[in-house]
Amino acid sequence: MANWEKKSAYLLRETVKFTTYIDALELAGVEKEKMEQEKREREREKAEREEKKRKEEEERVEKETDKDVAMVDGEASISHAIST
Repeated sequence: MANWEKKSAYLLRETVKFTTYIDALELAGVEKEKMEQEKREREREKAEREEKKRKEEEERVEKETDKDVAMVDGEASISHAIST
């Protein structure tokens, strides 16, 4: 009978050990997914910031270009008025 009790106790310890191990793996999987989701969110936010910055830069360059063109047109009008 003692052999059966030892075997039973051993199997119970093994069951607890592997159940704990499985629980730890499941928790690690959940945490990993959470971290990956946060990383994807940060990357998405970074891409949005970069896109916004790029658009602002394009608008700034476009305004400067329009200003330069207007200035050149103004100078051409003044030249034409003076030469006439």
